Amino acid sequence: MLPRISEEKDVGERLLGGGYGDGSSDARLRHALIDAEDERSIRQRNHGTKSQWTIAILVLLNIITLSLLAIASRNTRTPTTPGASLLPNAGYEKVLFQADERFEGPSSRDLDKAWSATLPGFVGLMYLNDSKIYDLPDGRLDKDGVPQVYGLSWTHQYHCLDMIRLEFWKMNTNTSTSLVGIDYDSEEARTNTILPHIAHCFDYIRQAVLCNLDTTVEWPTGPVDEQGNRGIDGYGIEHVCRKRAPILEFMEERKVDRFG
Repeated sequence: MLPRISEEKDVGERLLGGGYGDGSSDARLRHALIDAEDERSIRQRNHGTKSQWTIAILVLLNIITLSLLAIASRNTRTPTTPGASLLPNAGYEKVLFQADERFEGPSSRDLDKAWSATLPGFVGLMYLNDSKIYDLPDGRLDKDGVPQVYGLSWTHQYHCLDMIRLEFWKMNTNTSTSLVGIDYDSEEARTNTILPHIAHCFDYIRQAVLCNLDTTVEWPTGPVDEQGNRGIDGYGIEHVCRKRAPILEFMEERKVDRFG
């Protein structure tokens, strides 16, 4: 057993720098342990500080990211027009464009009726007696003198197109003397009323087309010409369109049947 004790004494002396069991050696051991504990505490504190800084930086980056996303969202949000919030959120649907003989051809009683029947009431005008809630300016005067008659842009566009259609077919038959059901016999009335109205309609529809900017891609679906090329007539192609039923129902409840 003596060799064993001697080995342990040598190890103790090497660790403590002195004799095995010496009082000063015990003190040095205690100091060494305290120093080691202090070093561990410092490392832990440093590690904790680094972790706190890392968390703070991540939180700051998240705040910056969310702020940038909020700004981007505001910048890309679809702008609205006055009164837009009063209309129902109709949604969208796919509609196949195709030839419809009810709306094609020269002016006739049945064909003109089909065109006008698309618009609710009198050329698509409607009453809005709560317009001030939606920050709308005064409307057109109704038969009682109340400024509550308004229209929607799509009905104006449709009305304009219908007027151009009527005038085209009337000019084609040399009978162009009417506008919105009113006859004008004099050249003065025609020059001062009909032609300016039609000119307005051309420009109004031009701006409407550019505003909506339908980007549906069209491919050849029309008749084949002499060179074997098929024409692009736009029929037989689906478009994404606003649902008409909710809008028409909204307007039907408020339609203007006549003026005066």
